[in-house]
Amino acid sequence: MDKKEKEKEKETKTTIQIFGLITFAWVMIGLIAFVWSIYCFGKAGTIFQKIVGIILSMFLGPLFFFYYRYSPTYCK
Repeated sequence: MDKKEKEKEKETKTTIQIFGLITFAWVMIGLIAFVWSIYCFGKAGTIFQKIVGIILSMFLGPLFFFYYRYSPTYCK
């Protein structure tokens, strides 16, 4: 292997590591969002809001926190 190939391989490895770190963070924050939505089942809000909260946390992961923050009566 020459110098160019080694450099290309290093760049590829770095890209894979960054992608892996972002994926790991997304999954961990998604799990936190799911636990948080389960916690919100005991709080104020309609049953529809609670179901939407669980569905959002399961399918959109960290984006659930936008719903949590901007829904005026959910989990208050």
